Amino acid sequence: MVETSMNVTFPTLMKVFNQSLNNVQWITTAYLLAVTLTIVLAAYLQRSFKFKSLIIAAVTAWSKTKVSEKPYSIRGSKAFSDLKKQCGQQAQKREDREDPDAVFDPA
Repeated sequence: MVETSMNVTFPTLMKVFNQSLNNVQWITTAYLLAVTLTIVLAAYLQRSFKFKSLIIAAVTAWSKTKVSEKPYSIRGSKAFSDLKKQCGQQAQKREDREDPDAVFDPA
């Protein structure tokens, strides 16, 4: 299923990334290999270790990488502020349409 969906996107990927068909095919092959290895590794880990141990190891690994990164706040990010601004504008438009006291001006 994934292979089929990737094949359908070849023309788009070639255009967007300005790559040849050969390069896109190799990238797709590498992606599918990574997915396969992840599935095999997950099955091995699931058979070899307790679920609780896997969760503790995953959370520990995740927290170690997050501590080493530069801390940031989602509230301070530009993407969040842009999204907040868009939502505010849409809410204002909705209020303007729904305001019963608004005077209708056909002009």
